[in-house]
This record gives sequence, C-alpha cells and structure tokens, in this order.
Amino acid sequence: MNTAIANEEDRTFSPIDRFVHASRARLTLGLSSASTMLAFLDWAVHLNNSPGKQGELAQSAFLKSSRFAAYLSQAASDKARPHCI
Repeated sequence: MNTAIANEEDRTFSPIDRFVHASRARLTLGLSSASTMLAFLDWAVHLNNSPGKQGELAQSAFLKSSRFAAYLSQAASDKARPHCI
C-alpha cells in the first residue's frame, strides 16, 4: 500500500478517535478503562470465593426490595406519604 494513502487514511479517522478518547476520559475522570475492568474482575473473583458474603448480600437485597415493595403499595394509596429515601 502506498505510504501517502495510508497517512491520508490515518488523518481521516483521527478526529473520531480523539473525540471518542476525550469523551471516555471525561466519563471515567481519566481512569483507564482497563484498570476499572481489572478492579471489577478482582472484586468478582473475591466475591465468588465468599459464599457467606454472597448470602449476606442476597439477604440484604431481599429485605430492601421487600421494604421498597411495601412502600410502593402504601404510596399508591396514600399520596401524602413521605418519600422512601
């Protein structure tokens, strides 16, 4: 392939790349997406090896969702009910 054509192709798409990289940097506050993924993977592996913690989190999620469901049913009938959070 001709070098001049390759350089022209690089310049054609580089503004798109710069835009995507700048947008991602703003979204992640400059933190690398690879490091974010590795931190999540590390957390998931540790959670996978902790069945007690999994049970604790499942119980907490069930209790909170039950409390929220009760709030929703009461809020549907009582418009003056205070906010849940």
